[in-house]
Amino acid sequence: MFAYQVDFLLDDSDFNYYLSVMEDIKMEILTVEQIKEKLTMDQRVLERALVAIYEKQTADEKSSGYTQHDNGIGFSGCDSKNGTYMAQYILTGIERYGKKYGENLSGKFLDKAKKFMPKYAKQLYKIQLEKVEEKVA
Repeated sequence: MFAYQVDFLLDDSDFNYYLSVMEDIKMEILTVEQIKEKLTMDQRVLERALVAIYEKQTADEKSSGYTQHDNGIGFSGCDSKNGTYMAQYILTGIERYGKKYGENLSGKFLDKAKKFMPKYAKQLYKIQLEKVEEKVA
């Protein structure tokens, strides 16, 4: 299971709620630090994270490959070109060639992704919590 991130700290009532949800759906919620570690250690998680952040880009950002809205969501301006390219490459590998997450990036692209993706751990944490909410609803 892949984890995602959030920009705020949970208070006790939120934390207890998410603990009960985790028990009900057998999902582990990772901390921001755990997400950062997994992004550099697990290629499958890294590729899923690239796609998750890419999916938060607006339609015009996806098509151009550049960040056009300063909304704090998706890739930052300095990562948008590479992040968009890599995410599209991963999705093409999965859709067209039947590859799985963890089988797409290699060489310099894998190295680059490992360097810039940890900065998105908070966004990924938020996405993780959104996924928990979807499973509960």
